Amino acid sequence: DEVTIEMINGEVFLNGTIKVILADIQASNGVVHVIDGVLLPPADLQSIVEIAVATPELSTLVGALQAANLVDTLNGEGPFTVFAPTNAAFAALDAIPGGEALTEVLLYHVAAGKFTADDLLTRQIVTTVQGDEVTIEMIEGQVFLNEIIRVDIANIEASNGIIHVINGVLIPPSL
Repeated sequence: DEVTIEMINGEVFLNGTIKVILADIQASNGVVHVIDGVLLPPADLQSIVEIAVATPELSTLVGALQAANLVDTLNGEGPFTVFAPTNAAFAALDAIPGGEALTEVLLYHVAAGKFTADDLLTRQIVTTVQGDEVTIEMIEGQVFLNEIIRVDIANIEASNGIIHVINGVLIPPSL
């Protein structure tokens, strides 16, 4: 398995989330870097779809993904960032869109690339797979999408990306 190494805001991260807190400690047989978490092989993680299927509060999302034939897409290699509305979020809609509109709505919940909550707040705007943008901001200590949809659970790691559970359904401006 591979480990990605990247510089984010002047700090070094492994696999996008594990921070190097002490670097370049010389040892007699090499160099040691102290990190703030445990690196797990990707094989230990479930895919975005497997996590959604195993989460009862996301069953409406899973049904919508199946209806729009997007399960195989989100089981793909990715990485993807998925904003996953809860069952209650779908229930709050007057009606769940169907056909092409459903596909547009669902793809508006997916960004190409793996973005943690911190990444999203740094970027503040993410273009979705659907093509329209989602804005991200911190309001009174909570993360909001498009000013009104709150991120309830952030940074759920998947083998092919990351999931952020949200309390509303994002509707693309084009619909």
